[in-house]
Amino acid sequence: MIKYAKRGVTYLLVLIILISCDNASSFLDQHLENGPIIYAAKVDQLTTQSGHYRFRINIYPAEDVNRSYCRLKWNITNDIKDSVQVNFSEDNYDPDLSSYYAIIDVSKDSIFGNLLIEAQNFDYFGNASLITEEIAFIYGDNFISSLTNDKIGFSPDSDKIEISRQLGSVGNYISYELADGSFTEEVFTKESEIPLENAKSGGIVRNKSRILVRETDIDTLGTTFYSETKIPYAPPQIVDFCKEENADFSATYAFDGLVNHTDGSHMWHTGWSHNDHQKFHNNNSDTTLAHYYVIDYKDEFMMKSISIYNDNVGFLKTVDIWISNDPRYTPGKGTDQSVADYWRVPHENNWVKIGSMSFEQKANVIKTLELGSPKEFRLLILTMPDSHNTGNGNIRISEIKVDAIRKDD
Repeated sequence: MIKYAKRGVTYLLVLIILISCDNASSFLDQHLENGPIIYAAKVDQLTTQSGHYRFRINIYPAEDVNRSYCRLKWNITNDIKDSVQVNFSEDNYDPDLSSYYAIIDVSKDSIFGNLLIEAQNFDYFGNASLITEEIAFIYGDNFISSLTNDKIGFSPDSDKIEISRQLGSVGNYISYELADGSFTEEVFTKESEIPLENAKSGGIVRNKSRILVRETDIDTLGTTFYSETKIPYAPPQIVDFCKEENADFSATYAFDGLVNHTDGSHMWHTGWSHNDHQKFHNNNSDTTLAHYYVIDYKDEFMMKSISIYNDNVGFLKTVDIWISNDPRYTPGKGTDQSVADYWRVPHENNWVKIGSMSFEQKANVIKTLELGSPKEFRLLILTMPDSHNTGNGNIRISEIKVDAIRKDD
């Protein structure tokens, strides 16, 4: 009985092995009926370049005389893929990079950030390669909204815009407010300095920057908003004078009080010691040949008072104060010092006399002219028709202080 049982088990095992071999043979025949599997040459390397809702992908395929095209795939959602076919043709070849390429727009799907790209080559016979993967980074609106504009500064005299460029900045769209309240046309500039012409003191500079985040990016990105920077008030400046000799011209003509007259920052002239000036003045009898300074305060002000500081020799005798609202000043006196017109007090710019100061022959004296009501002005001229120094008419003013407020304040 045991002997028959053993024979039954043996027959059963043989039957199972025969059935298994038959199935394996059928499975092998199924996959070998068209010959062995052939793969196309895969992509050796992929590189990507970022853009705004788009990217560029550079394809470096392995050598394969039968290569036909590359299929690129990426996920739109977890369940949906998109793809594009890049033919290995001359139209899609970049000789500078020695690669084939494609620029892919993903704006319709609003894809941004990191995106996994799968590349698979196909040859003329339809054989596919193994898959090569690479990450592309895509700039979206959220990224662009985080970009900031270049910082705007100004030269010491407030006559130039100075741009501090951030890393990646390639230029700026600039416009600024003019004296009449209008704005210049917007221009794109790659310069770091831009001259201000007829700009409004305290006006606005508008700026919008263009940024290339990485050198390989295919898009420069524009900031989403304009910055507005206030133009500083330009410091007052002497724009005309009769003639300086032994003058340092370094006093402060501003509204922050008198400068310290002991620090050497005196504003003084000895113009009448010039032979031609003294000759034309004719012993101080021609007031049109007086000593003078013209100061441009670069904006419209309302003057309340003016103070003048004599120096430590007391030559200053009479000071006449004139003002004008003209926005620009041009001396126009030429350069020939041998003619009287070179020395004459300017007679244009609609000067209005607002008062005079008389000084005793005494050193270190401050005089103040108080105005009954504020006077509007931009230009100030001080004329000095005489002097306590009867020898050669030398005159010296150490400091000037104007108490005023800006007209628009």
